[in-house]
Amino acid sequence: MRYRFRQRALLFVALCSLAGYLACATPKPCTISPVEIEELKSDIRDLDVQLAARKQELAKLEAEVADLTARLESRRSQVPALQAELTKLKKASGVTEKTEEEKAAGQPASGAGF
Repeated sequence: MRYRFRQRALLFVALCSLAGYLACATPKPCTISPVEIEELKSDIRDLDVQLAARKQELAKLEAEVADLTARLESRRSQVPALQAELTKLKKASGVTEKTEEEKAAGQPASGAGF
């Protein structure tokens, strides 16, 4: 029993010594020069300016996409009216489309007048 106690106490002391050494060890010297730090700060400022410009471009493009989408939807809503007007003009001109049976038989459209 005493043997285990001594072993544990010795292990505890060794671990505490190691932890104390690692915690109190001198830090490594800094390898980054002040010039490099200033260059990085300058790069960050430049990137911030570029980011702001890109955000403005993005906002313009999103507005343009929204405008084009609205135009597309308005034109899609005009399709049935234009289709009806086309059908009306075809009927008024006397030109008829081939029915499915005429298309299958290869016959000319009725009322084609040619």
